[in-house]
Amino acid sequence: MTELEGGTQGDEVVDRIVLTPDPAFVKSLGTHHTLESAMADLVDNSIDARATTVSIRFITSQGHLAGIVVVDDGDGMDNTDVDRAMRLGGRRDYAASDLGHFGVGLKAAALGVANVLTVWSRRYGGPPVGRRLKRVDMQRDYSCDVLSPAAAERALSHALDDGAHGTAVALTELKEGVHGASRVEGAMWLSNAQHRVRQHLGLVYHRILAANRVVVELVEVDDDGNIGVPTPVRPIDPFGYPLSGRPGFPKQLHAAVAGTTVTVTCHIWPPRYENNTAFRLQQKAVEETQGFYVYRADRLLQAGGWNNVANANSLRRLARVSIDSDGLDELVQLNPEKNGTQFSSTLSYALAKATSGLANDAVTFEEYLSAAEGVVVESKRRTHRRKPVVKPDRGFADGVRRAIAEELEYHPDEEPFDVRWKRLGTGDFFEIDREARTLWLNLRYRDLFSPGQRGLNDAPVIKALMFLLAQDHFTGVQYSSTKRDEASIWQAVLGAAAEEEKSRRNGGESK
Repeated sequence: MTELEGGTQGDEVVDRIVLTPDPAFVKSLGTHHTLESAMADLVDNSIDARATTVSIRFITSQGHLAGIVVVDDGDGMDNTDVDRAMRLGGRRDYAASDLGHFGVGLKAAALGVANVLTVWSRRYGGPPVGRRLKRVDMQRDYSCDVLSPAAAERALSHALDDGAHGTAVALTELKEGVHGASRVEGAMWLSNAQHRVRQHLGLVYHRILAANRVVVELVEVDDDGNIGVPTPVRPIDPFGYPLSGRPGFPKQLHAAVAGTTVTVTCHIWPPRYENNTAFRLQQKAVEETQGFYVYRADRLLQAGGWNNVANANSLRRLARVSIDSDGLDELVQLNPEKNGTQFSSTLSYALAKATSGLANDAVTFEEYLSAAEGVVVESKRRTHRRKPVVKPDRGFADGVRRAIAEELEYHPDEEPFDVRWKRLGTGDFFEIDREARTLWLNLRYRDLFSPGQRGLNDAPVIKALMFLLAQDHFTGVQYSSTKRDEASIWQAVLGAAAEEEKSRRNGGESK
């Protein structure tokens, strides 16, 4: 025993006090959440409440995001439950199948994207309840507003469509979004944000969605209460390849650690499917998507990363390993945002020595990595590499940029170029400005391809076609006479076509 350990006499402890969280702690709560991880945390609560449908409603005002309401048809809460849910660290008895873990998810998710959290809920046959947390109050004294049953009844009658039970979580005074005057910019941001949320939720819950255990949908609601068409979240399976990249895989390997056997399933993606959405995973780098995919209760907690078991490199980009962490709480530590894990050193060491255990045919983890690397090396020998392209920058819609990135590699030695509008001469369809790294389109013809729209990323079809046609005119130091002649041919044909189209739309007739 050391002086730091103290004694064991019965008079050592003289009292016990309860230390409540300092309200200043709220300032940092949720700072590591993104919009998409925050939505996932709220969906976790809905699934734990046995919801069959979760609706994420993006409330807009004058084209801008004004609030988010997550509505579910789960069990709902009474006064005791909702008070526990609003308390910081308000843990309950979690079942093995529950996605909740820390007792801070609701608060951290809400404060990660908003300054005000309002919860309305009702158990079947019970009275409606309502609570509201404001960041300013939480930072002062962590007080919570108790809302009237009448207000709760009004809110739930609207949110639940007169359903008998369920919960609505409303986030207002948002930090996310474009708050300027431009409705076009606001709508563009919202469209991109919804795409990110769908992609993230589709990945995180791919097992649960594929099993039809819950339906998650996104929908817009405008100032007047008009509800758009709900868009369901589709599962994105990071192991959804049609044929293994190597015969004999996927293969299960086993590791003995802390008196238990941990099983992992080792996959090798086929190289010809590297541009598949389920492989690219929101355009992350290959170093990020290789490695371990950690699940708990069929919810994905980590998408890639080697957790000190191995090192990332480009030759291992087809290697993905699934592991179910249920019952491994002492070996796998989850971060509060549920988007990453940390393996204990004993688990990392054991996994590095994992084996399939099939006598002479046994495969070790090291041999699995070598096999995955070998598939990449072989594919490089036999696969014709597509010619790299110049990266598109401003003026291209996000969906167009994503498609180009999925199909093609960017030229490593060339700066990206923009596509923009300006007034050119009649019959001039475009202008290639190599010095300014800009492909100019003639403003005279803008309404032909983008009628009534003036956003930066308008006319996606014509811009995509012009990119495919002219991107290699932005390569090299010298602008060759061959390329200049090629551009002049395009100019003559496209300019004549644009004038013809303009004449027809104005009621004219081709001569």
